[in-house]
Amino acid sequence: MTRLDERVWALAASEADGSVRNAPEWMAMVEEKQSTQEGLKICSQLSAQIEQLESASKEHPQFLRQPSAHKFIRSGLGIAKGSIQSLVSQRQTHENDSDKRMESVRSTVPLSEHEATQLAQLQETKESLRQRMSDPSFNEPIMGDSETVDTTAAIDS
Repeated sequence: MTRLDERVWALAASEADGSVRNAPEWMAMVEEKQSTQEGLKICSQLSAQIEQLESASKEHPQFLRQPSAHKFIRSGLGIAKGSIQSLVSQRQTHENDSDKRMESVRSTVPLSEHEATQLAQLQETKESLRQRMSDPSFNEPIMGDSETVDTTAAIDS
């Protein structure tokens, strides 16, 4: 997703005057955008891990009506999940604000028709990926992440 964003911003800025693209404000906006994307990626990974833990852990029938480690863990995971969802919402709002600021800077320099088409296609792809990442059934690792941690063993024991 970050690489896709980089391509979007590079394409959008390709026609811009060099002084605008290299301005400290622009560079700060690009860095902020990348940081926000990285934060959203981390939140998505954490949410997927929590979903995996919640679906994989089973409580022993003996403890159904009394306090147990399983109940404490599920409660903690629920709290963490709520915090992550709140953080995602804040990050997405911040990302939208950043997009608007960057768009106002970019809009001063027109794109060619070809570049505008490419930009639109990249933005559609980005939005499609974002929707998939926010899908509650999305439990797969993020693109490029082939490593997952087996956290079910800690709960099952």
